Amino acid sequence: MKGYGKSLVLSVLVLVFLLCQAGCWGKPDDASIPDISELRNLVSEGYTDEEIFEVLSGQNDDSLRGVWGEPDGFLYGFWGETWDLGEKTGRHITVYYDKNGFVEYIRISEKDT
Repeated sequence: MKGYGKSLVLSVLVLVFLLCQAGCWGKPDDASIPDISELRNLVSEGYTDEEIFEVLSGQNDDSLRGVWGEPDGFLYGFWGETWDLGEKTGRHITVYYDKNGFVEYIRISEKDT
């Protein structure tokens, strides 16, 4: 009976470990998202939409909001959000999401006046 109790405890610990690991799989890494001021600097340095997309690829809407805060605007007809990149740049980033909420495409453009 003693051996059965140990194997039960070990099985439960393994199950808990696996569930914790499974909960982490597929989640984006917020640490790899540049904050909005870093993003502004990348745009000012001439980074293209494609280069910035590479940085944001694999991230989801919750992760971006967690790092950048609430968006400054939303899209109609598409799932996406916009964030201002500051008055000095006069630009904003528009992030389009796929059906699962992951970054599908980005566009950096001049703000409408």
